[in-house]
Amino acid sequence: MYNYKNRKIQLCLFISIILLVLIPLVCRADQDSEDVFASVFVLPSFLIDIDNNYLDFGLVKPGESVTLKPATYYNSLRCISNKGTRYYLKIHIPDEIIGPKGSRIPSSSFKWKVYGLNGSGTAITEWQEFSDKPVLVYTSGTEDETGEEIIIRFQYKLDLPGSARGGHYSLKVAYLLTEEE
Repeated sequence: MYNYKNRKIQLCLFISIILLVLIPLVCRADQDSEDVFASVFVLPSFLIDIDNNYLDFGLVKPGESVTLKPATYYNSLRCISNKGTRYYLKIHIPDEIIGPKGSRIPSSSFKWKVYGLNGSGTAITEWQEFSDKPVLVYTSGTEDETGEEIIIRFQYKLDLPGSARGGHYSLKVAYLLTEEE
């Protein structure tokens, strides 16, 4: 009987200690639950990403016109800007054209056009001559300026002059994303 009473007292003490510890914690939890306000600062994003900027036209004969992947597009470019301002995509040939030894053809022999895009802006969709200075390809639309990912697909061709040397032609293309027209 003494053992039974002793266990009963121990159990009561144990329950009392638990209640004494848990009740204040539960009460304080109610007091600590306040509305918490947070502010988030989103950094402006302004980026361009190209999957391939090297154009290889292969072996071309004088007077021949070669289009890279004529049934579809050759490469695609991704533009993202959440700055809320108009932006412009430009294209040009920054380096020397690689061709047969001693061959010099003008950059205007190479042409580009926008094959397709998913943006709301304005794109050049007719064949344009390349230049060594950046020329306008795309002007963003209002929806483009809120962080939407814009994909622009390109086609390229080489119209080799009849007076040029036949051979293997290639070049690198540069793309520029800017806020200045």
